[in-house]
This record gives sequence, C-alpha cells and structure tokens, in this order.
Amino acid sequence: MGINENLALERTRLANWRTLLAYVRTGLSFIALGAALFHFLKSIGWIIVGIGSISIGGFFIIVGFISYKKFDKKINNASKGKKPGSF
Repeated sequence: MGINENLALERTRLANWRTLLAYVRTGLSFIALGAALFHFLKSIGWIIVGIGSISIGGFFIIVGFISYKKFDKKINNASKGKKPGSF
C-alpha cells in the first residue's frame, strides 16, 4: 500500500473514533438530563421522563461502541487487503 492509502485508512480510523466520541457525548448528555430531572423535579411524571432519558443515554453509548467495533473490524480487514464487505 502506498502513502495515500495509508493516510486514507488513518483518516477513516480517526473518523470512526470521532463518531464513537459523539455517541458517548450524546449518551452522557441524556444521562445527565435524567439525573437532573431526578434531582430537581420530584413528581412521578418527571421521574418517568428521567428514567427514559437515562435509558436512552445508555442505549446511545452501547450503540456507539457496537458501531465502533463493527467499523473498526472493517477498517482492519481493508488494511490487510481483504474484501471490504467481509468480516
């Protein structure tokens, strides 16, 4: 592989990492919102919304890690010269 291909793979790895960080940031924001709702608003409706917010935040983080690992495997296969769609 030439320098251009190596640089393209490195840019793709960094983009994958940035995407993971965006998922984690979004998930933590939802978790923080849920915690704030628990702390400041004590009615049952807001507690339910807080639980939902925390659940959505955890979901975002899990989906981000699964997506990261999936695309990391594809990137590593591409750098080894395997077919891009294979795992």
